[in-house]
Amino acid sequence: MQLVGPEPFQEEQLHRLLFQQAPKALGMIDLLGRWIDVSDALCRMFGYTRKELIYRRCDDIPQCGHPDESTFRFEQALRRKLNHHAQNKVLLCKDGHPIRISFKMTLVRDDAGQPTCFLIEIEPASVQPAPAAGREEQLVRAYHQKISDAFMLLDRNGIVLDMNETYSIMFGWLPEEVIGQSLPSETETLGSSLLSLMEMAGQGHDVTCYETVKYRKDGSPVDVSVSVVPIFEDTGMIMEFAVIMKDLTLHNKLWKQARESEETFANLLEHSPEPFLVFRNSLCVYANAACLRMLGTDEGDSLEFRTPAQFGCQESAKLLEERVQRAMQGLINGPTELQLFRMDGTVIEVEAVFIPALLNGETYVHVLIRDITERKQTQELFRQSDKMKAVGQMAAGLAHEIRNPLTAIKGFVQLAEMQLPSKSEYFTIIKSEIERIDSITSEMLMLAKPNPSRMKVMDLRGVLKGVSQLLETQAILSNIEIHCRLGEEPGFVLCDENQVKQVFVNLIKNAIEAMKYGGAITVTVCIDRDNAEIVAEVKDEGCGIPEEQIAKIGQPFYTTKEKGTGLGLMVSYKIIENHRGKIEVYSEAGVGTKFRIRLPDAGRQRLNS
Repeated sequence: MQLVGPEPFQEEQLHRLLFQQAPKALGMIDLLGRWIDVSDALCRMFGYTRKELIYRRCDDIPQCGHPDESTFRFEQALRRKLNHHAQNKVLLCKDGHPIRISFKMTLVRDDAGQPTCFLIEIEPASVQPAPAAGREEQLVRAYHQKISDAFMLLDRNGIVLDMNETYSIMFGWLPEEVIGQSLPSETETLGSSLLSLMEMAGQGHDVTCYETVKYRKDGSPVDVSVSVVPIFEDTGMIMEFAVIMKDLTLHNKLWKQARESEETFANLLEHSPEPFLVFRNSLCVYANAACLRMLGTDEGDSLEFRTPAQFGCQESAKLLEERVQRAMQGLINGPTELQLFRMDGTVIEVEAVFIPALLNGETYVHVLIRDITERKQTQELFRQSDKMKAVGQMAAGLAHEIRNPLTAIKGFVQLAEMQLPSKSEYFTIIKSEIERIDSITSEMLMLAKPNPSRMKVMDLRGVLKGVSQLLETQAILSNIEIHCRLGEEPGFVLCDENQVKQVFVNLIKNAIEAMKYGGAITVTVCIDRDNAEIVAEVKDEGCGIPEEQIAKIGQPFYTTKEKGTGLGLMVSYKIIENHRGKIEVYSEAGVGTKFRIRLPDAGRQRLNS
């Protein structure tokens, strides 16, 4: 007897019947993403009929919160040639309710190995990897976790199922007024926003600590933080929502007070007349307006993210960085004198105090700065004054000691001249030198107590011409030429001829001594009409003066010459000062030095008078 199998047509019907009546939710999707067959379990799961799904795109069952994305991502699986693909998602049923599912997708191929369709197996996803807890267990967990906060339990339609005592205290509603009802109508804002949060949580979004304003039964507002947790059935359908609300009134009040205190403190710092810097992790994070002004920075600019080394110059930069590091370790430093750079490149003297402070677990260094440039200048003037006083006292004593024997010498020379008339030319030279010594001692006395000068209006060109001729021989011996460019216009100044001559003698002699290898000295006179001054310049081609030493020129006992005393230029400065003029020095090492003397234009003053 031969057994005969079912006909092919009957076999196909049998397979389709088994597919449709399978206990699991099954579906077949063609390569274009259309349903070509679905099981009855899949239809029941999503609330559709078989007729409503066949030949419709699988994306017609949308994802919660991502309606534009492909539901099963079959295109990606086909492109990447994935034979198997599994994923968890939250999809929307026909009635709009979300359901959390887990699906497995298998690519079906024909005998030739070509893809023909996808087989999808869908089942409800567990809420957690562990066995799902019952409703009572979830409620107990929510109560225990948030017992000090307001708690509500609502169904999918927003009907209140349960609430705790804290909710009654916080919002003023009794359980019998709320349970079994929709959210209280008086709290429209509470209801509308809470339903929106429930919808977000149902779509799989994390709704935790959402800060908003709710209203009590009496209409008064209360700041709260809302968390919404969906509770799922064993089938994966959302059954209820647990809502937890924390009162933020005290928290927000304290935060507002802290914020106001912070703003007040920041305002005090910003408008403080004392410059102020703040460092964190060795980087500047704040500089107030006074500090920006002190450093010559526009208020629109910023000093943030600069290191301590970028504020100071060399030694001060190292010291500043060291003090900031010590303060970061909690050590308080005493007042420290520093030299800081301004934006224009100039240097200012400051005194800084470094104070560590702990804020939000981080160490900040507050640097209080005081500009002491003027104080330093005043101290320097006092030192110069003390030096001048000492020099004056020394000069007075020295001049007195010289003049006493000089008087006797002068008398005996006159007596000897009478007895030896044949040697009169020698006595003339001796008396001339005696007069010169007497003139020098008079200048030394001027340092101690200025004597009335014999002032008269003179053409400065004549004075310079005479001095140039006087020193020309000495210059020639040193292979130096003196070029006089005295101009055509007279430069009248009110001066003591001998004192002014002494100034230019000192300057030209210094120029000759500075030019060891010869060269040229240029002497010029011109009129500065804008400032009503006569300007005389003595320029050499010597070795020059280092920039850091220019500021010290004219100070008592300061000299750059091996055998110098430092008194020549000091006397010159004093003479020009007494003539209401000033001396300017310009020098470049290896190029030469230029002394510029400015004296009031007596010709302009006479014309104006």
